[in-house]
Amino acid sequence: MPMVGDKEAAEAAFAKADRVVDLELVNNRLVTNYLETRGAIARYDAETGAIT
Repeated sequence: MPMVGDKEAAEAAFAKADRVVDLELVNNRLVTNYLETRGAIARYDAETGAIT
């Protein structure tokens, strides 16, 4: 991914700021995954066009 923006302008803005906060946040990713998945199985009969 190409870099975008103006690095010099950003650094100048931080240099003029009254306060700069450097903060590291840790967010433990919690994901709910169900064991019972939803699915379907089908069989197509090309001769009759039926789907079972």
